[in-house]
Amino acid sequence: SMLLARIRSSLQMKMEQKYLKCFKAYDIRGISHEEIDEKFMYLMGKSMGEYFKETIGEEMKMLIGCDVREANTQYLPHFLRGLHEEGIVNIAFSQCFWNLSEEEKKKYPYGICSTGTTYFLGQNDFDIGLEMTASHNPKEYMGMKFFDKKV
Repeated sequence: SMLLARIRSSLQMKMEQKYLKCFKAYDIRGISHEEIDEKFMYLMGKSMGEYFKETIGEEMKMLIGCDVREANTQYLPHFLRGLHEEGIVNIAFSQCFWNLSEEEKKKYPYGICSTGTTYFLGQNDFDIGLEMTASHNPKEYMGMKFFDKKV
C-alpha cells in the first residue's frame, strides 16, 4: 500500500536492515524481540507521526485495537511515544473487554479487539486505524495492520 511504502522509505535512513524485512505488501509482521522491538515501534510511531502531520494534519484522529498477543502491551507505549513526539495525540483504543476478569484487564490495558471489529469501529469517526496483530502467524510474531476510512 502507499502508506506502507512511504513509511518504509522514511524509515530506511533510520532503521537497521533487520527492521525493513518486516514490511509486507499490506501489513507489517515480524518476530517479536528479533525483528520487531521497542526501537522499531518507537521509530514507527515517529515516522507515522511525520507522515500523518504532512498528509492529514496534527488534528487527525486514530483508533488502535490490539489482539491478545502480550507483546502488544510491551511495544505499544513505544509506538505511542513516537506519535506523541510528532504531535499526534487524538488517539482512542477499541477496548473490547467483554467478560474479562480484573486480572485480565490489567494484563491487557489497551483492551482486546479483533481486526474486523476495529475496522468496523474506525470507519466513520477516525482518519486512521491500526490493529496490533500478526493474524494467523505463530505467537512469537507480532504485527501492525493500518486502514483508513476507505476500508
